[in-house]
Amino acid sequence: MELKAFTGMANTSSSETLPEGGLVHATNVDIDDTGHIRRRRGTTQIDAASYHSLFKANDDTVFGVKDGNLCRLNDALTATSIYAGVGSEQLHYVQVGERIYAKSSSQALSFTTDGTVEQWGVPHVPVFYAASSNGVMPAAEYQIVLTYTRLSDGLEGGASEGQNFTLHAQGGIYLSGIPSIAGYAANVYISTPNGETLYRVAKGVQSTTTISALASQLGIPLRTTGKYPPSGRGPLAQSFGRIYIVDGHALWATDPFQYEQVDMAVSYKLMESRITFAASVTAGIYVGTESGVFFMGGEFDKATLVRVSMHGAPDQTPQKIDASYVLKGDQQGVGVLFMTDGGICVGMQNGEVINLTNKQFEFPKATEVSLMYRKQDGLNQFLGVSSHPGTPTGSARFGDFVDAEIIRHKEL
Repeated sequence: MELKAFTGMANTSSSETLPEGGLVHATNVDIDDTGHIRRRRGTTQIDAASYHSLFKANDDTVFGVKDGNLCRLNDALTATSIYAGVGSEQLHYVQVGERIYAKSSSQALSFTTDGTVEQWGVPHVPVFYAASSNGVMPAAEYQIVLTYTRLSDGLEGGASEGQNFTLHAQGGIYLSGIPSIAGYAANVYISTPNGETLYRVAKGVQSTTTISALASQLGIPLRTTGKYPPSGRGPLAQSFGRIYIVDGHALWATDPFQYEQVDMAVSYKLMESRITFAASVTAGIYVGTESGVFFMGGEFDKATLVRVSMHGAPDQTPQKIDASYVLKGDQQGVGVLFMTDGGICVGMQNGEVINLTNKQFEFPKATEVSLMYRKQDGLNQFLGVSSHPGTPTGSARFGDFVDAEIIRHKEL
């Protein structure tokens, strides 16, 4: 048999019935569009530290967690710490404009490429105490709510748990025990006497204050009831003016064009199984779960979920790619590459999913896969390192065609 070109590894048939150009093994080589094989580049260790959660911003600045600290990597790949104490949990990222948002189960960060970091979202006031004081407020029952405002940009957070307080005689209300947080100040909202609508009566409060009269009510009502800072662990995606945050079976959405607060009463969708990834395209987002992949098109309030793959997906961060790089013909636009239990897929802008590998290569079912897309030596490569319950540990690398390598031993 004459072989004029190689089409990559194939394990969906026996070695005796391989498709033309198929390979049983392809170790440390890349295969280009013409079917030619070239040796793969080697690697050089530049830092022996512990790294995880790498991310490349739109301006090509690279961030990652080194020895538990969030760092910015310069062109020489030396790391400068910009936020300490992130820990060992994976950070998930999404960039909106010039700002990057990062989330794990214990961290919620917002930062810019120059390394300025702050907390993502404004916290709630956890506790405060009310007592009678001197003043001219009429005897009545009042509702009291506090919020924090971030001093750097004036963003107001969600309302604290309210307190009912009764003035049995004319007087004032003394508030104390308000936790002081660097970079934040408290606003105080009190209802009209025996009323239900709350108005701001003080701002810029630190620790204590006394409300002695209601004359300072200027018609600014409480607007952040039910608003919370972003929760969940990630992954993250952005579409139609919202950031989507994965939290187990739930997909949370921030308020429209207000990326630092979530209405936890209504801004979520529940999936039938645990969510493993979220990836945005122009028309909506792909949502991967352990039991299938779904496409949610359009704005959050009007969107419907359509199953686009019956195969479940491992935990991963899909990679954006020009569709013409991996699909022959007239396919245009930016798609997302992701892995399912049924193979490597490209998700198009309109919700169409194309499986690139199911006819030629079957992967072991993975629980997690680390993915990267790059263009190197004229090849468009989709690299994946997977973890799965069995042995051996699997690692695969894909290029313009179906190029792959299964690494049997870590030292290889």
